[in-house]
Amino acid sequence: MKKTLFSWFGDSFEDAPTRHAFLLIVGLCFVLHIAWFALDRKHDDPDTQSYVVPAKNILAGHGFRDEEGFPDTFRTPGYPMVIAGFLASGMGLTGLVVFQHLLGTLLVAALFIWARLMIRDRLIASTASLIAVLYLPSLHEPNLIMAETIFSVVLFAIVVLTYRLATTDKPSSLVALVIGTLAGLNVLLRPIGLWYGFVLAAYFLLFLRRRLFLVGILILSFALPPALWTARNYRQTGIATLTSITGENLLFFRAAGLLVIEDRGFLYGLLAMQLEHDFFLRFRRLQPKLKRAAEERASAVWGKPASRLSHVQKEVYYNELAREIVKTRIMHYPKLFVSGVIQLLVDGLWQIAVQKLDFDYRRAIPGFTFLGLMLLGFAVAGVVWFCGTSPSLGWLLALTLGYFVAVSAGPGGVYRFSVPIAPLYALAAGGGIRWLANRTGIISQIREVWSALSEVPETRGESKRATH
Repeated sequence: MKKTLFSWFGDSFEDAPTRHAFLLIVGLCFVLHIAWFALDRKHDDPDTQSYVVPAKNILAGHGFRDEEGFPDTFRTPGYPMVIAGFLASGMGLTGLVVFQHLLGTLLVAALFIWARLMIRDRLIASTASLIAVLYLPSLHEPNLIMAETIFSVVLFAIVVLTYRLATTDKPSSLVALVIGTLAGLNVLLRPIGLWYGFVLAAYFLLFLRRRLFLVGILILSFALPPALWTARNYRQTGIATLTSITGENLLFFRAAGLLVIEDRGFLYGLLAMQLEHDFFLRFRRLQPKLKRAAEERASAVWGKPASRLSHVQKEVYYNELAREIVKTRIMHYPKLFVSGVIQLLVDGLWQIAVQKLDFDYRRAIPGFTFLGLMLLGFAVAGVVWFCGTSPSLGWLLALTLGYFVAVSAGPGGVYRFSVPIAPLYALAAGGGIRWLANRTGIISQIREVWSALSEVPETRGESKRATH
């Protein structure tokens, strides 16, 4: 029997419809990524330079330093090291963007293959990967010099390995070590994954044999990369922190958002970020006041004007003031969180459509909001359905999606923060579509109609032969 590329995947790809669906979806993904790269040559995000500057300083022999010459504690080293590698190789930042587009295409292919092999359901594999292809933030983000695309690839690999570990009869300590190491290194790409290792540990306790031993390996290997970087920051600055961006985010986004909504009505808080003009106007007016208040505290303690303090020296007081504000207003946070989830998973679709695809915002907002809410509904239904039909997969999706949505949703939770979970979000939505198909019987009805249509030509042919 002649070997083909699909032979590696066993009988899951033996049928022609599966192979055709895979090739069509991956081909469409490749074409869309090429088109996006060709049509949008703006690769800088407002945060891009905060990654590029330390990368260039490394290559210049100055070490990991910011633009003011201080030891850089604002960014973790993962993505700047990737940038430095591409700059040193001569491929430059354009080469990095092309690489990220290729990663986006390979990620869709991997999602289809994994879903087909794991669930053995062509509908879920096809719909999940097609949703991942058409999810606008995942098409746009690889075009920017930002860490989300590479982070999403590593996160997907972690989830695949974790599920494999949970469904094997003899869980391997080596695989647990690899999972922990990848999760720890991913924190150095984006610190948002700082607590994800403990989410994985909870999953290990639920579904793995030799639980405590494997959890120990996971936690130790996960903690090592962030701990080493925290030690570096302490040695360089005297302040033990993984990243000094934490206090800034907490003060200028979470705390500022709570201050804006605290004396307004329930519906205002629930849809704060959808009331863009009013909420963000108040929000932006408040941020400089908070910055000034925190920096006055820092100046009083350090005995220097704020302009002469490093970011990490000011971050301590950003954190301090933010915690004071959040602590006394925590009861308003659920409202802000709901609005943040909508901003993260729904509003980003129409925002990209308007900003990058030149859609009329009057049509884009209702149309893409409807699609976004429908996708969110399918994803929730899919997670519930998976928890009932395949608990080890369902709970892995629930814990992973729940964690990253929880830490991302808020006034600073722009659509690019949804990119790391986009493949898993698409898989959950694919499960929701399968659940709906099972409930309505629509797939069986389509097959019956197709069979009836297929029999018509054959019946006519037999009638003609009978007349002769």
